[in-house]
Amino acid sequence: SELARASQEGVAGSTLELYKSALRLRRKLLLGEGSFDWVALEDVLSYRNGSITIAHNFGSTPWHLEGKILIRSGEGPQSLLPNETAWFI
Repeated sequence: SELARASQEGVAGSTLELYKSALRLRRKLLLGEGSFDWVALEDVLSYRNGSITIAHNFGSTPWHLEGKILIRSGEGPQSLLPNETAWFI
């Protein structure tokens, strides 16, 4: 029941609120339009859409993020921890 929408609505840090924030940001930044380029990074799947880079760490060690973080699935410092995703400029 903790994963139900009613349990996550308005709860900071919940999956629902992360997705809602990501969808708002996606519309605002016009992601999905314009250029699309894969970015080669070790153990990190990433691509660039315009000036925004989207990255997910599939590795087992943190990956240092360079740039301004717009949204992320974790709460760590300026690192993308394993199994985390971030959008950054």
